[in-house]
Amino acid sequence: MEKEYRPRLSEKEYKVIQNYRKSQKVGAHLVGGCWHMPFHNKRMFDATLNLIEYLGDELKGVHLIGDCLDNHS
Repeated sequence: MEKEYRPRLSEKEYKVIQNYRKSQKVGAHLVGGCWHMPFHNKRMFDATLNLIEYLGDELKGVHLIGDCLDNHS
């Protein structure tokens, strides 16, 4: 039984999301936390860039699940 679309989404938006979830995004996905630039760990960041280059076309997504900037507040 297929779920009904959520009230906060239009039916068209719901269909777009469902089609995206069914896409063929099989492969490597890189998930990173907070970067806190310009106070980030430069060695780790450079290693991440090297990993992205190494994975090449196998890399299907890069997901930042934290904040990017540190405003030093």
